[in-house]
Amino acid sequence: MEITVTTVKGSLPQQARVIAEEKVGRLERYFSGMERAEVRFFEEPTRQNSTRELCEVTMSGHGLVVRARGCGADPFAALEVAVNKLSHRLLRLKSRLVGRSHPRRAALGRVKLAR
Repeated sequence: MEITVTTVKGSLPQQARVIAEEKVGRLERYFSGMERAEVRFFEEPTRQNSTRELCEVTMSGHGLVVRARGCGADPFAALEVAVNKLSHRLLRLKSRLVGRSHPRRAALGRVKLAR
């Protein structure tokens, strides 16, 4: 999977980039059809004259796009929130696709054989 880490405003420590690539790379085990992942970090000012870190992770592949956004006090916390949301969304997507491909067992139970 191709992983791109970018920042919109400000700078990002090298350690945050490495951790972002590592955590997003692990998401491939939930749904292996994703080809690309983009991780974007940016800051948003708040009313208390401080900043809030935001992280947006977008994964795409095979015509599917899954996106999650998380916020926190630092980039690491924002990344953790976004990765947790994205893992939940990928599990839901996989269960929907697998459920669609398997026949329904309830439909088979309705047919009665004549004796």
